[in-house]
Amino acid sequence: MTVSILIARIFGLCYMAVGGFFAFNRELFRQAIDEAFENTGVILYAGLFAFFVGITIILAHNVWVLDWTVLVTLIGWAALVKGTWMVFFPGAVLKMLRIYRENQALLTLHALFVLIFGGILTFFGFFAG
Repeated sequence: MTVSILIARIFGLCYMAVGGFFAFNRELFRQAIDEAFENTGVILYAGLFAFFVGITIILAHNVWVLDWTVLVTLIGWAALVKGTWMVFFPGAVLKMLRIYRENQALLTLHALFVLIFGGILTFFGFFAG
């Protein structure tokens, strides 16, 4: 099994689970956002975790090719950028969370995107690799 397939399987299944969580547990997600406003340390730890995941993926799989495996590389870079953003700009993260908390349609759209992207990764990881 290649690194591309392993990461696609892990992230594909996780993204589908998270997308389902967003879609079917909106109130719980809103409560989690409210807690982030009360304890901004959560944003720092989440940012450090995303940074760590991004660095790990980039070091293991920084492959720029014209096939599906570039999605794995893009996940790594996106996680690195997101983690950096969360650590250095927590106020901007809170503004974004406020938008999500107040906009039901945006949350639904995000959940749908995450579900579809997770399905694509899962397909490539288990069936097309």
